[in-house]
Amino acid sequence: MGSGATILSISHSAQANHNGGQLQFGPDGKLYAGTGDGGGGGDQLHNAQDVTRLLGKLLRMNPDGSAPADNPFSNEVWSLGLRNPWRFSFDRLTGDLTIGDVGQDAYEEVDFAAAPAAGKGVNYGWNHYEGLHPYSDPSDTLGPNCCTLPVLEHSHTDGWYAIIGGYVVRDPAVPELAGRYVYGDNAKGDLYAATLSPGSAKGDGATGMHVADLSGFGEDAAGRLYAASLDGPVYRLVSDTPPAPPGTGGPPLGGPGGGAGGDTTPPNVTLRVARRQHVLRTKRFVAQVSCDEQCGLAVSAKRTRARRVTAAANARIRVVLRPSRKALRLWSRIVRRHHKLVIRVHVRATDAAGNATTRSARVRVVR
Repeated sequence: MGSGATILSISHSAQANHNGGQLQFGPDGKLYAGTGDGGGGGDQLHNAQDVTRLLGKLLRMNPDGSAPADNPFSNEVWSLGLRNPWRFSFDRLTGDLTIGDVGQDAYEEVDFAAAPAAGKGVNYGWNHYEGLHPYSDPSDTLGPNCCTLPVLEHSHTDGWYAIIGGYVVRDPAVPELAGRYVYGDNAKGDLYAATLSPGSAKGDGATGMHVADLSGFGEDAAGRLYAASLDGPVYRLVSDTPPAPPGTGGPPLGGPGGGAGGDTTPPNVTLRVARRQHVLRTKRFVAQVSCDEQCGLAVSAKRTRARRVTAAANARIRVVLRPSRKALRLWSRIVRRHHKLVIRVHVRATDAAGNATTRSARVRVVR
């Protein structure tokens, strides 16, 4: 039976609120943590703008808790100027970072940072700004270009009081929300969606879904999204488009489980790999995969951990497969003895109807 170990401890004794609440591994394999500003009101402890303090930040760590060498401030701090980043997420397709930051007296906000930088060194403004607006009592003065302001804000006068950040939808079974960021508010309960990009958000509006006492969202390995309520239930987001009548050829968009309807055509998938790859030096295989419709991809190779991603229609996805250390040692011995070593890379693409296509390609492992 395993045992726990503390990898990071942050003092938070002055106030009881603004604790943050999210831990997540990023697409870079690093561990990210959102921390509140230490509580009270207006960042009275002056934490959010101080890069030597770990409160009011998005932190980035190695899995053992140490600070990566490429962090911007020589400590665990990745981004600053946050009040209470209760929920944040990475887009599984693009690696973009989105943060739902709970506001003070007037505004809730959504912050967006495109990959590959994904928020590195970014100052999101608190407590100089609340949402898009200068805060009434900043602890000090910054210049006009100090901060990256949110792409979305909602006012408390419209019933928003505690924003709950969500995820960009990549579930092939929910095509009407594909590529849109779904989020909500603990007090309001309605789920909203918008298409985000650097500096802007388009099409923001209610989805028609409602979760009372919303507390958070989750995403599983297949890209399915879930919403959790403090009342107890956990809901899965599914399509409300009815299945197409038999023979129409329309997409079968059922509820949980999906797979009903008239679509029996498997997706057309393309797998591209370099025929010779320096796997022993780079410690990875690289493949590019595309699909002619939105689909889920499972990419694997011998003695590597399979990767599962969701691909938009005709998008070319770069997939990296990392062999185990044991495999690399074995393969190194084989190649040193001048034996030819060929590994087959496999991909299985599954569309919203459950139709699947498989492809494979051979890669020669060289030093």
